[in-house]
Amino acid sequence: MKIESKLWLVVATAVVGLAAIFWFGKSGIDSGTDNFNDTVDERVPRLIELEKLLIRSVQLQGDIREMISAKEPAHRADVKKRINEIIELNKKSYDYLDVAVNKPKGRQYLADAKRLRDPVIDNNNKVFALLNSGNVDEATELVNSLAVRNQDMAYRQVLQKFV
Repeated sequence: MKIESKLWLVVATAVVGLAAIFWFGKSGIDSGTDNFNDTVDERVPRLIELEKLLIRSVQLQGDIREMISAKEPAHRADVKKRINEIIELNKKSYDYLDVAVNKPKGRQYLADAKRLRDPVIDNNNKVFALLNSGNVDEATELVNSLAVRNQDMAYRQVLQKFV
């Protein structure tokens, strides 16, 4: 084989090798881009909704305590309005998550969050009923009870695991 033929063979091999390297590199970049897009388009919005639920759960408990300590009916009505807005926003967040969460582990966390949310809602409704009947001391005792605090914390912890 002549030197010229050997050089052409080396050049052709180098071109094929470089093409293979380019193809593997491009497919790796494409895969990384797809994973990044999946994260940004699907996971981040779900995380944002979960963070909103966590923030609103803390805000809701603070508003309930403020409602208990409010002396003026107008102040109490204003706080109750904020509480109702939070409740509606939470319903919308759960409606979104019902559609957006598809993986089995995520569905399990969502089911756990809903299950642990029910006693929290029941406690809040009991507080509202006690306040409406003028039993401020009983409402305060209920909100400050260890059982209610444990239920609130269990709900928040499952949301944090979900995140």
